Amino acid sequence: MNERSQHPDESILSQLQGVKKRRANVVDIVNGVVESLPRPDSVRLSVEKSIADPIMWIDGERVGKALFDLMVNAVEAMPDGGSLNISIEGDRIQVIITIRDTGKGISRENMNSILVPFFTTKPAGEGTGLGLPTAYATVKMHEGKFSVESNADPEAGPTGTAVTIALPRGNQVYLHSSRLIIHDDEE
Repeated sequence: MNERSQHPDESILSQLQGVKKRRANVVDIVNGVVESLPRPDSVRLSVEKSIADPIMWIDGERVGKALFDLMVNAVEAMPDGGSLNISIEGDRIQVIITIRDTGKGISRENMNSILVPFFTTKPAGEGTGLGLPTAYATVKMHEGKFSVESNADPEAGPTGTAVTIALPRGNQVYLHSSRLIIHDDEE
């Protein structure tokens, strides 16, 4: 066993130290990622927003990078074209973003390895194997949830992958519902 495989999460977690949560508009982040996403015309893209309040406390830059990596993976899984659907929904506690593609899917034998850093099924030089593990680490650093569902067997139904991330809204402070009283006992 080489040193890299003994501590697979160390390099990714070290990149994520110092998460800076700030007030951010999650819809704006998703829209920015979608606008910068390289994709062929053969990949149809849709974004569904079912969220009344898009404001949350996250490290918007890191979450945007994670979403970008997940969307790039989805596009690359559809070399002959397909559909990429991003949905955003939320309540007062969390925001859920799902990235769903109609690509080739992830085989059952590879599902247990997809979060292992440097694991890739792509040919040498075409992938680092860091996209999913880094996205997972970003979600975990935000105390969120990360799930992947996939089907690579056309006989079992439509192929494709859905990655769902649930992020807590963060440490929101509502000034209108808080009071700060300072007592100055000195005269």
